Amino acid sequence: MKKSKWIWNYGDFELYHTQKMMNRREVRGMYYPPMWRVDGVRQNLFVYKIATLESSEKMRVYSNGGDVSVTVNGVRFDPKKPITLDVGKNFIKVQTYKPTGLPALYIDGDTFASDESWSVGSYGGLDCHVGTNENFVSRSDDPEVFPFKYKKISPVACENVRGGTLFDFGRETFGLLHIENKKPDRRGVCPVVYGESREEALDKKNAVITDVFDKSLIGQTYPSRACRYVFVADKDVSLTLDYEYLPLKKRGQFKTTDKKLNKILDVCAYTLHLNTRECFLDGIKRDRWVWGGDAYQSFFVNYYLFNDFDSVRRTVISLLGGEPFTQFTNTIPDYTFLIIKGVYEYYLHSGDRDFLEFVYNKFESIFRLIDKRLDSRGFFVGGRGDWIFVDWADTAKSGIVCAEQVALCAAYSSAAKCAAALGHDGGVYEKKAEKLRELINRFFWREELGAYVDCIDRDDRVNVVTRHANIWALLFDVADGRQVKKIAECVIKNDKIPAITTPYFEYFELDAMCRIGEYKYVVDMIRSYWGGMIDLGATTIWEEYDPKIENVVDHYAMYGAKYGKSLCHAWGASPIYLFGRYALGVYPTGVGYSTFSVEPRDIGVGDFSGRVPIGEDGGYVDVSFDGEKFTISTNRDGGTLIYGGKKIALSRGEKTEILA
Repeated sequence: MKKSKWIWNYGDFELYHTQKMMNRREVRGMYYPPMWRVDGVRQNLFVYKIATLESSEKMRVYSNGGDVSVTVNGVRFDPKKPITLDVGKNFIKVQTYKPTGLPALYIDGDTFASDESWSVGSYGGLDCHVGTNENFVSRSDDPEVFPFKYKKISPVACENVRGGTLFDFGRETFGLLHIENKKPDRRGVCPVVYGESREEALDKKNAVITDVFDKSLIGQTYPSRACRYVFVADKDVSLTLDYEYLPLKKRGQFKTTDKKLNKILDVCAYTLHLNTRECFLDGIKRDRWVWGGDAYQSFFVNYYLFNDFDSVRRTVISLLGGEPFTQFTNTIPDYTFLIIKGVYEYYLHSGDRDFLEFVYNKFESIFRLIDKRLDSRGFFVGGRGDWIFVDWADTAKSGIVCAEQVALCAAYSSAAKCAAALGHDGGVYEKKAEKLRELINRFFWREELGAYVDCIDRDDRVNVVTRHANIWALLFDVADGRQVKKIAECVIKNDKIPAITTPYFEYFELDAMCRIGEYKYVVDMIRSYWGGMIDLGATTIWEEYDPKIENVVDHYAMYGAKYGKSLCHAWGASPIYLFGRYALGVYPTGVGYSTFSVEPRDIGVGDFSGRVPIGEDGGYVDVSFDGEKFTISTNRDGGTLIYGGKKIALSRGEKTEILA
């Protein structure tokens, strides 16, 4: 019989697991709900398929716990028994209802085995193909259990301190903690304190995650949580942890003769892997939520590390949720704009037209909300419930903010490209992009400053220049070539403009500097900024880092909390992208890497070698530099080497060398 898969409403698998994920945040034992609408699944599932049979077949329908109805050519059959399908045309409809959980179906058969060839009936909306996942292909699989893998690990050290035991796993980790009682049948309970740092684990009052251990038990298992250190206020216990992870293959790599840079890249890769879960999370301790800006950056790092398209799809579906679109992603308009841009970038890397069409159908609802926030000129102005974020920095958070206009302009341009890719008329989006680009340059650009100003309708901000809007204007093609040069000199290289303090916006700044060829600046920043965290003992990249802070413990504070800062934050993994995109120089020029360019550069890190995964089927490009020449090879057609004004077609399976 043909191989079957569990099938469900397209997008509902992602929404179901996101809903569970977003609602399990805790702070000192208390539930901490998300600050935005989290959409759930449709409790009814209606799927159908039409096929003409040359010989009779049998099929059998199973659900994961819901009521089931099956009709063939309008005749209803008992779903508990095998169904015989006659020669000729067969129109099969299967419906199930599950009041809780994720409604799903599994159909044994040949022609009618459940897979992507089945369609979802949308009850008057747009029908689409069903949702599936390669991890759910056996009838015994449960789509309501996310396919994590587990590996038992033990602490690398423990010490008796403050009347209890402090356990150290050696680096940040995530999983289910098991505490074993060496002397059971005692009375009472004792505190269990999780810490990303030693100080946090020993500070029950201020630690974010705490629990208790019942001394009368032989052992106790706790929900999956993040930690490096665990303190148990008892000396007669031992513990292990079931490390919980997705089995992602590291397909991309970059190695240099600079050991510190190699260490930084290894820590960045581990940071992203820890945060690649149901979606790309922001951090694994405090929030364990999916945020649009964090995710946008994770997409790009992922393309050069795991190249896991399923994680991107899950994340986009989770962020956009269901319709109508009544609130911006995470309540943040600029995050919404970035996700729209990220959708086209996903299509460019993957060639996944089906997913592009699924998301594009949501654009009308998204842009309807955006239109409600536009003033008479076409500028975006935040409304009730909107959080103008941009970055954790002193930028305008209200009024007509330049960075918001630039990000929206990028969203319009990306929506136009999505429309064109699907054969739709994207003219309305392109016209909006052109109009907004002209408005930004007319109202925000100051020739005498060589920069865009932060805000135009607040007296306290009207002549303020920040890095943020200018960096986005450079990256998102709002600034022209002449303006780009001025921004580089007057803003990015200007020490008088307040520096970026988050890895989040350092990603954008360093991307911008690479675009204008300032590679030494980029490498020096990675060595000092990312290396500065590692010098302080970081085993994963932090949410924020201020080199001016001298006391290590003071680095852990954020949001008014002593240990509020995430010490494992996905938006810190960008060096992986930067080296893959600019040192190895690999990027797509055609959809799904049907064509691609390799534009390698000596960026001042000594000899290096690396691999960039391309496409969805095991493609790759290898690039190495020995101080004198670059060597490039690929297992795919469509590549072009660009170097020194030359363009050389790359031959599949052959090495190409060019002198530096």
